[in-house]
Amino acid sequence: MALPVLVKNLVENKLAKYCDEKVPIIYWDELRIGYSIRDNSVKIFEIRPTFQDKTILVEVPVAKLKYDLDSGEWSLYSANRKYRWHKYNRLKPNKDIGVLIKEIEKDKTGIFWR
Repeated sequence: MALPVLVKNLVENKLAKYCDEKVPIIYWDELRIGYSIRDNSVKIFEIRPTFQDKTILVEVPVAKLKYDLDSGEWSLYSANRKYRWHKYNRLKPNKDIGVLIKEIEKDKTGIFWR
């Protein structure tokens, strides 16, 4: 099920700002941060050139945020080395997506930014 319109607009505003500010513009040819929204989840990823061919860009998963329509809360997920998603248990679900973004940014465990 898709995100409610107001929630989707809020997410797009927060993540667009976050992604644009995460990497300085002078490095955008080497690394960018992006996001995609699908149904009730948001995937944050790095966009970088491959080692073999700098003209080919790949997306490397960083985190996934899932929205529960009933509770209005977001849950945080991390990707393992095979890019399978696992619930991040160090943070309880939260109605404020900004709290989850801050947790990704802090990355105390080194699980998001490799």
